[in-house]
Amino acid sequence: MTTVSSAGILYNSTEWGMRFVNNVSAVSYSLVPTAQYSYVGGDNGRGPIYLLNGLTNKGYWFQLGVGYNNGTGYYITYAIYPPNNPSYTLKNGTVNLTSQIHPGDTVILQMQVKSNRVYLYAADLNSHGVFYYNYTANNATTFVGQPTSRTFFFFTGIMTEWWHNASYFQPQYRVTYTPYTLQQRTPVWLFLYGNFAQGAYQNESVAPVPAYISTPVSILGPNASVTYQNGSLITGTLAPTTFTTTSTTSSTTFASTTSTITFTTTSLQSSISSTSYSTTSIFTVPSNGNGILAPVAIIVAIAVAIAAYYLYAKARTRRKHGRRSRMIPR
Repeated sequence: MTTVSSAGILYNSTEWGMRFVNNVSAVSYSLVPTAQYSYVGGDNGRGPIYLLNGLTNKGYWFQLGVGYNNGTGYYITYAIYPPNNPSYTLKNGTVNLTSQIHPGDTVILQMQVKSNRVYLYAADLNSHGVFYYNYTANNATTFVGQPTSRTFFFFTGIMTEWWHNASYFQPQYRVTYTPYTLQQRTPVWLFLYGNFAQGAYQNESVAPVPAYISTPVSILGPNASVTYQNGSLITGTLAPTTFTTTSTTSSTTFASTTSTITFTTTSLQSSISSTSYSTTSIFTVPSNGNGILAPVAIIVAIAVAIAAYYLYAKARTRRKHGRRSRMIPR
């Protein structure tokens, strides 16, 4: 399973996010991670990772995130890097919450420097699954911001990152990071980075964006955008796609029934199952969202069975009468 990325711009990688300008003692956000994934160029169903990042004033870099893989589902990932060394991790892991994350669930991610420890915490507000880990702060007291433009791989802030085995320019679905608790107000730098076989690209805000600005501020890249407003960050360009299907069932025995089913997918792949649905019918809609009404199907099946039995009984009666006529003495 894919673990957290090594720092910086990787070959065939994309990074979208924001870096804090001021120092903070905690980073805390909630989000609804999408089930987007890719098989382009041998990606093997790998999806984005949604990451918190914290650089301590002693130079150690902490990452905590939630990711998705089409083969294994959602997972939590974390990594701890020593000062100025993005190629080596002191600790890292990929774990599951105590209860499974489902599509549409709200996940909270938190990291905090306190009492010479750095605490990492993740939880699913719907399934109530949790993950908890702590590591020595090595006498650090805060996560440091960057008053000037990005100067090194390590930073404090949030980031959506997606690795690919080949150049990938398809759009990414939108995800919103919303401040949860423990969040301190700070101006931010917005950024977009990508590195592909065709060449690298990068885009940054020309100046720090004021904290909790009410007017949305966006920067654009080839396959994604970053928008900051009221303390929240939106990465990605596409809204989840909504499909609507209508099914009408008629019968000479039962009244016609029309059901309209609307469901939302959070993947670019057509094979993804629905994550939410609603129906105007009195019948129960199967959770796979394929638009087939199970109760109607059962009723139709019963009607067909009754008709078949009637035809069978009628034919059997005719055969029996035929045999008796041949047995009558002449």
